Amino acid sequence: MECDGAVHAKNGNDQSGTKFADRLEHSTEIGTKKSGANNRGEHHCNKYVLEVISDNDQLRMMEQYAIDYAHSIGLVTPISDPPDGKLTNIYAIPPPIVLCPSPFPRELYDHAVNVQQAMNELYFRVASDHDFLMDALKEVVKGDPFMARFVQIAKMVHDEGIHQPLAVQLQRADYMAHWDPSDGGDGTMALKQVEVNIGGIGGPGFGSSVSKLHQKVLDKLAIEHGGQPSILANSEAPVNRSRQNIAYALYQAWKLFGDPKAVLLCLGTLDITYFEQLQFIQFEVEKLGKQQGDLVNVLILSLTDASKRISLNESGDFSLYLDGTKRVALVHITDGNVPDEFPTEHEWTARHGQ
Repeated sequence: MECDGAVHAKNGNDQSGTKFADRLEHSTEIGTKKSGANNRGEHHCNKYVLEVISDNDQLRMMEQYAIDYAHSIGLVTPISDPPDGKLTNIYAIPPPIVLCPSPFPRELYDHAVNVQQAMNELYFRVASDHDFLMDALKEVVKGDPFMARFVQIAKMVHDEGIHQPLAVQLQRADYMAHWDPSDGGDGTMALKQVEVNIGGIGGPGFGSSVSKLHQKVLDKLAIEHGGQPSILANSEAPVNRSRQNIAYALYQAWKLFGDPKAVLLCLGTLDITYFEQLQFIQFEVEKLGKQQGDLVNVLILSLTDASKRISLNESGDFSLYLDGTKRVALVHITDGNVPDEFPTEHEWTARHGQ
């Protein structure tokens, strides 16, 4: 939630499983400070959760309200089936979610949004600089066999030459508001990028629904108070369209490939990432295609299954084929981030695309 000058903080609610709430007397206060204020200056968003939720009865009611709404919009994740312990789409619960959105400085939020396109291009250019990457990783591969295999694949693909001039990059950037009263300054806050993920990123599927749920919670609190609480008068809950935006990027990349019969292949296993990222995005891509008169065939395979079913036409135009007949326009990979996801050479073969 954007809030003029408020610093990111916890709302004190229990976030384990679907149990959103904890007793109010055990809650952690929202320690917010004015942007540019000294250590004593408090902002109007300070402790807003404790002010808008007056007691434990109301807290429990809001907890159940949020859980029910999460189910109604499909904000759920699969859980293990008791007999064999495997994830299944038969049983589903809402993922761990903060009941109320945490305050974040509006000016820092706007700054993060404004620089994102430039940052995306920067990371894309770095990732496309083969010589730079090989030099940067030359010492890493000596002690990291897992990374060494990826470098080996990168070299093989580079040596084969560029046969597909189109590429799409998906990126998630994580930011926090930094405020250090001990640095001798005036206590102003700064935006800090703390993590960047490219490719197999978590969050886009749930992110859009979480922002929708938080807006619903704030609307319900306004109903409970007979109007917008004054403490939130200058606040705003941004709309998160990460699911739709990523689906749009994948759809446009599929369309630029130029073959309406080609498939969009997603590689991932049945886990939470599969459900929140691949499934949600698959539905969005299919919807976009239908709106534009395209029937986009989105298929999801594990690396193991893909190793048995995909092949590269090295004697022709280097197109990737599924089952020897279905041309692949785009491969979206969410697996392959840890060694355990490559139990045999078959998975490495699929990762290379041969």
